[in-house]
Amino acid sequence: MKKIGNFINGKLIKGSSDNTIPVYNPTTGEIQSEVILSNNNDFESAVESAKNAFIQWSNVTPLNRSRILSKYKNLL
Repeated sequence: MKKIGNFINGKLIKGSSDNTIPVYNPTTGEIQSEVILSNNNDFESAVESAKNAFIQWSNVTPLNRSRILSKYKNLL
């Protein structure tokens, strides 16, 4: 069964926990994957990554931030 981990620091990681919850297909009601539940270690890694990203992002000018977000919007 596919297990979905955490996206931390630009990478998908398994995480430190073995606990999971099922993800159901809303059409069939069948379990299609599992999400790995985060623990404190995973949480601390995510917070540290976010702090580092904030430092880099805050050095980007507002105009460039707007352009970057607009590109992501167009991709969606």
